[in-house]
Amino acid sequence: MLEDHGCNEGSQEVDVSLCKNFKMGASCRLRFEVSCYNVTNTPQFAQPSVPAIDDLETQPVVAATFGLITSDVNTPRQFQFGSRFQF
Repeated sequence: MLEDHGCNEGSQEVDVSLCKNFKMGASCRLRFEVSCYNVTNTPQFAQPSVPAIDDLETQPVVAATFGLITSDVNTPRQFQFGSRFQF
């Protein structure tokens, strides 16, 4: 099952879930699940840093980072494994 969860406008993440059911006896079942979030591992960058004008004039270190993108707004690829035993 492929799902596209639009968290933010313009966000593009693809999540995949797979499961397998096993019948064990008359009334027992075992289910294995694997989920992967952000399968394509596509980064979505945050806004560039734009410090205040006063900071640029007084702090040269801040001026050196003007306009740099230093973070992203989404999470990296994650896997989740699970199992369920029903009786």
